[in-house]
Amino acid sequence: SIGCCNQVIFSKRNPVAPNNGIEIGLQNASPYLRLDNNTSTNDFLQVTMDGSLPGGLYHLTIAYDGSGSADGVQMYVNGVPAFANINRNTLTASINAGSI
Repeated sequence: SIGCCNQVIFSKRNPVAPNNGIEIGLQNASPYLRLDNNTSTNDFLQVTMDGSLPGGLYHLTIAYDGSGSADGVQMYVNGVPAFANINRNTLTASINAGSI
């Protein structure tokens, strides 16, 4: 997990270094997507900046074009495009986490 107050929704990451893989969750109640080859040195992290989601049920959709860039990610909350902040964008290698 990253930062304070995170909840992981889905993860397929290697549990030991280099922690490569994918993680989707909530960071301070805002959805995020993280793709890692090596945590914090070869990864990208994109967090929506629509503010905290109040309690309730939401539909989160994430589309990724496979470009290796955070610019290739689109996030939607309840079908509405969610403005996102790219916290890191240094992914240059595969996120393949194997058969975790």
